[in-house]
Amino acid sequence: MIFSLKALRLSLQRYGLILGCGLSLVLLQLPPLVSPALSQTPRKNQFLCAKLNGVFTTFYFNSAGQRMSLFAWDQWETSQYSHKTRCEEVSSRLQGINRSGQLSSRSLLARTRGAYPVVCIGATCDRLLITFPPMNNPNTNRPNSFIETLANALSQVRSRNAPPIMRLPDGLLSYDEQGQAVVDMGLWLDVADGYVTPQ
Repeated sequence: MIFSLKALRLSLQRYGLILGCGLSLVLLQLPPLVSPALSQTPRKNQFLCAKLNGVFTTFYFNSAGQRMSLFAWDQWETSQYSHKTRCEEVSSRLQGINRSGQLSSRSLLARTRGAYPVVCIGATCDRLLITFPPMNNPNTNRPNSFIETLANALSQVRSRNAPPIMRLPDGLLSYDEQGQAVVDMGLWLDVADGYVTPQ
C-alpha cells in the first residue's frame, strides 16, 4: 500500500502523533479526559466554573482540596445568558469576594430589585451575585431555591472517618420576615472547610 505524506501526516495527527523533522515521531499531548479546570491541582478555597458530565457547574474546592458541586446551570433559568456565561460570572463573583476575604463576614440573601428576583451578598445587598427573570408565578421563589441549594451542598462535605452531614448547622440557613432565604457565608465556609462539624 502506498500512502502520500499528507495522508500519513493527517493519520498521525488524528492519533496524537506528528511527523517531525527528518522522519522522527513526536508524541503530542492528548487532550485531558476531564475539564482542564477540574484536573488542575492544587485547588483550595476556590470557586470556579467547569463542565461536569457536559453541564456547566459552579464548584467550590475546600481547604483540603475536596470538590463540592454547587450549581449545575442547566437547572436554572437565568434570563438571556447562556449556562456557560452564567456559570463563569457567578463563579468569578464568588471567588473575587472570597479572595478579598469579605465572603466569610457576609450573608447571601434572596431579594427583589424592581421586578427582578436577585441573590446578593451583604446586609444591604451591595454585591449582586445573580439576577433571575421576573417571576410570573408568585409561588415560585428561585432566589430562595438557589440559596437553599447552596446550603444543602454542604451534604457533600466529608471529613475523615466522619459520616456525611445529615442536617445543616444552626444559624446557617434562615428566613427573614418576608420569607426570603439568608445563608451565613462565614459559617458555610467553616463547615465546607471542615472547621465546624455539625452535630
